[in-house]
Amino acid sequence: MKLTVAWNVWNNYLDTALGSEIFRLENEEKKIFDEVCLISQGGYPESPTKEQTQYLDGHFNVAYPEDLPLIQKNQSYKGIFRVLEGIQHAFRYAEARGHDFVVVTIGDAWFVSL
Repeated sequence: MKLTVAWNVWNNYLDTALGSEIFRLENEEKKIFDEVCLISQGGYPESPTKEQTQYLDGHFNVAYPEDLPLIQKNQSYKGIFRVLEGIQHAFRYAEARGHDFVVVTIGDAWFVSL
């Protein structure tokens, strides 16, 4: 089975680094998934460091049109559009790689066991 995991993050890069390291090491040990792509995505102005992305296949900035009517009414809708765009990006990322499943997290998500 092929899997993409996409962490939607703000600036919680250390959490994602630890989570992705645990995920990779457990999958290497238990050989649950044939192929895994781990990515993070978000809209924080500061990108993660090389060490924070060491176990990731990529970090992506999630963009959305700033001129959407709801955003003009209330800036808090930016987060909602970032999440929706992140889900769409994760799906396209996995689809392009022929993966069977996509897991998209919102915020500080952890995998207790694969």
